[in-house]
Amino acid sequence: MAPLTNALFGFLFVLFCYLIVAARTRQRVLALTLTGLLVVTLVSPPPAQAQGSVLLAIQSVMKVINGAINTALKAINSIRMAINKFYQEVVNGELKPVLNTLVTIRKQGTWSEIVYLVVPTLNDSDQEFRGLARWVKSELGPDVPLHFSQFHPEYLLKNLPLTPVPTLERAKAICDAEGLHYVYIGNVPGHPAESTYCPKCRRVVVERAGFAVRAVHLNRGKCQFCQQAIPGVWDGLLHL
Repeated sequence: MAPLTNALFGFLFVLFCYLIVAARTRQRVLALTLTGLLVVTLVSPPPAQAQGSVLLAIQSVMKVINGAINTALKAINSIRMAINKFYQEVVNGELKPVLNTLVTIRKQGTWSEIVYLVVPTLNDSDQEFRGLARWVKSELGPDVPLHFSQFHPEYLLKNLPLTPVPTLERAKAICDAEGLHYVYIGNVPGHPAESTYCPKCRRVVVERAGFAVRAVHLNRGKCQFCQQAIPGVWDGLLHL
């Protein structure tokens, strides 16, 4: 009976999420749960004025479930000004509501992480990487994890190449130099930057390979080697 009960609970949870997001945005949505995280995909893009509501609606549900949100952030141009061209022409949306929502999430004490899909020729300049790092550090803090994800040519962007790994490594190096503590490279299984490193002693505290966790060297949210606090949700508890 346990698998059936879990499946029924999962279905009801997805339906609940669907109703909340749809009510807030008046848009059709597809929602699913995956390993405790909520993923919401808009079937039809919301109007610009509703995009902040989409993320806030998702945030409201996630705060109740596990207090963690993984937000996809596509492009930033400078520390003072976010250029909307990429969002308007490629994402079909507005960037400012996304940035405002990230700040709101952080102020409310909800754990959040940023995923930046690096698309060749569209948002892969050093200026954008540096501006992103400076914005994250000044508005969210240096401990908010930032994931640079490799683009794969699918669906409407089949004309563009796979993101070169050196581009992702350059993005990480720029953000490391700007003072961000937890910068990752994603969609490149086996890359060392999948793992979490202690910002003090530089030892691996969470070793990853793709979606698998191979080893955890944490004790109550602290590095086992030097006792440096590592922000995150560890053993179901939020450590900031």
